[in-house]
Amino acid sequence: MPRSVRQTVILAKVETTYATDAAPTNTTDAVLVRDFDISIEQQFAARPVIRSTYGADDQLPTVRRGKIKLVVDLQNSGTAGTVAPQWGDLLIGCATAETLSLTTPNRAEYDPISTSRKSLTIWAYKDGLLYKFVGCMGDATFNIAAGEVPTIEFMFTGLVSVAPAAGANPVPTLTGWIRPVAASPANSSKVTLGCTYSAGAAVGGTAYDLKSLSLGLGNDVQDVALMTTETVDIYNRASKASLVLDLTAANEATQIANMYAGTTVCMFFVHGTTAGYRVGLFAPNGVITGMSTQRDGSNFLVGMELTLAPSGSGNNDFKVFLL
Repeated sequence: MPRSVRQTVILAKVETTYATDAAPTNTTDAVLVRDFDISIEQQFAARPVIRSTYGADDQLPTVRRGKIKLVVDLQNSGTAGTVAPQWGDLLIGCATAETLSLTTPNRAEYDPISTSRKSLTIWAYKDGLLYKFVGCMGDATFNIAAGEVPTIEFMFTGLVSVAPAAGANPVPTLTGWIRPVAASPANSSKVTLGCTYSAGAAVGGTAYDLKSLSLGLGNDVQDVALMTTETVDIYNRASKASLVLDLTAANEATQIANMYAGTTVCMFFVHGTTAGYRVGLFAPNGVITGMSTQRDGSNFLVGMELTLAPSGSGNNDFKVFLL
């Protein structure tokens, strides 16, 4: 009898030492997923010997990697500033730093980093078969669209700690994954362009209504296999954002002019209305790299593509904040 996708338990925990199993538990480290994909990619070295007959080359196993896709709800923790969201560890594994207990107002922030990156241990119980991955590093994309539940899609690469083995599914504790709210006029803000950021608020700028927003960290995740060592790490970042906006003709002309001139614009957006349940995205230095016509039924909307470049001392390409 086929095993059930519904009988899946995912655990993830930040490692103290790179690629040393952090032993995540079902009570504190369970991940509530909307979608997932877990696989092992075995790599081979070809042995093309000549036998005087036709036939495929022999294949000798070398290294193997875990590929882990996790899609989770985008929601705060319910407690502003002092309790991290349940997906916080996953985002830390994508080269970000977590800062809690920021006050006035209470908030948490996640900022990109280029050093002191953290890796994850991920365990996946697939209806009785346990996969273990260590040294996991990844990329993340935030997706918010009108009429839908906002999500974060994570893509991790990890080292295969041990061969998969039979193991009974534990009972996950998922109470920390609080119920999200759908993107709608009651729950979401407009997006503000041309502003600055101050303690979870936009200062200045112009607010525009929008249909959807996507922000991708753009991490360059690479695995390196040497004779005696194997590592997975993040070697660069090229963050981008895509928006579908409701612009007047004059507004669209202004943004096209900004694109022509290479003028940078900031982007600020908040989803949620109650303290402890608000999540925001900010990018201070977006370069408009594309404008397109979008159709929503009989209505014209405008697509905008942004490259989120760092400025000054860097590591400020974007900010994820929770209020």
